[in-house]
Amino acid sequence: MEQEEVQEEINSLEIRGQKHKENLRIIRERKAEFVDPKDIPIELLRAERENEKIIQETEKRLKELKEENSKEENEDNNKLETAFSFLKKKLLSKINIPIIAFHGFHGGSGTTTIMEHFADLISQGKEKHNILMIDLDVFIRGLTENKMSRCIVAEPCKTIHEYMSKQKTELQSAVDVTNKKLKEKSGRVFLIPSAISEDAGVFTTMKSIQQDKILKIICSLVTSAIDKYGISCVLLDCASAINPYTSTGIYISNIVFIIREVEVVVQNRTQQIREFYPDFIPQNVKVILNKSENTKNVSAFANIPLIIDLINKRGSSPSIFDKHIYNIIEKTFEEHYSNLVPDWISVSKRFPELRSDNLFENLFPVAISPFTVSLNLFSMAPIIFFLMTQKLRKMILLLFRNQEV
Repeated sequence: MEQEEVQEEINSLEIRGQKHKENLRIIRERKAEFVDPKDIPIELLRAERENEKIIQETEKRLKELKEENSKEENEDNNKLETAFSFLKKKLLSKINIPIIAFHGFHGGSGTTTIMEHFADLISQGKEKHNILMIDLDVFIRGLTENKMSRCIVAEPCKTIHEYMSKQKTELQSAVDVTNKKLKEKSGRVFLIPSAISEDAGVFTTMKSIQQDKILKIICSLVTSAIDKYGISCVLLDCASAINPYTSTGIYISNIVFIIREVEVVVQNRTQQIREFYPDFIPQNVKVILNKSENTKNVSAFANIPLIIDLINKRGSSPSIFDKHIYNIIEKTFEEHYSNLVPDWISVSKRFPELRSDNLFENLFPVAISPFTVSLNLFSMAPIIFFLMTQKLRKMILLLFRNQEV
């Protein structure tokens, strides 16, 4: 029997069962009106037995059909699991580099910022590794807008939305978004953008395309970029919502970073991802606690399972923030990909070039920047002049008194 026919019969039997249960309730209410059971009409007793029999038969049949339906669903899920697993292994079988997904639970958690610093630091290693970043957040497009606004693109670059809408698996190109001041000292950082603001039908495309197609396209883009640009590490910027693109990014990654604030309760996203990929197993998931300065007892969170680091970005100098990111890189790669861990001493010397056009903003905290000190002294000049005048006046008066004496 087809699954749709089984479901129709289940619905019909449930309606029938409810009807006879209602009849049985009415019959028993009428029975309760008789004080002496001998006075109950035979027809009423016969109707009670008939309804009870029908209810039992209906419930028995419902149980059989639901078991059959559940078995068919499990078989379909197993087939789906086998299909996704096979496709994933087939597409990524030749890849021996880390694929890392960055996933925040809400906008503003620092996911994109942390990922950008992660890419910068890895590319600063002695071997000058090339990094590929893919923006899978086609709605917010934070990484795409941030990086594309800083570079001049020689030729149009297809976005994730374009690859999905046209169902193209062949990579056209990726944008070189390497910091222009570091191109000679570091590897290259490449980006496959998510979408542009003028793109129409982003949601419709994501909703209409089949999940296996999404998996195939993203995996093919990754493998093509690795071959074309000599990529050593792939970083995926995932949206905060679990959608077909986000779930695929997490599914194909061998490391998943969940970025959240200390105050936000960790939600179980595993079940949501399994709606797209039933065989998803949350392995190598690490939690990065960001913006932890609002919590009084941050040290208590250090013992939470999966916590890899706590970051207090606000109020920290760029070098302190990057030291946190470096620690995460070191913990992540020290066992299997130690060649991706840069030398901290040599990298830390380049922070002024990495973070800002203003050299002193990076070498000094804002409060003691030479420019800030100069500005503060200038603004305090009238007060300093007044104090010096008063001091000089007292010295002159004291001098005259000594002469009179």
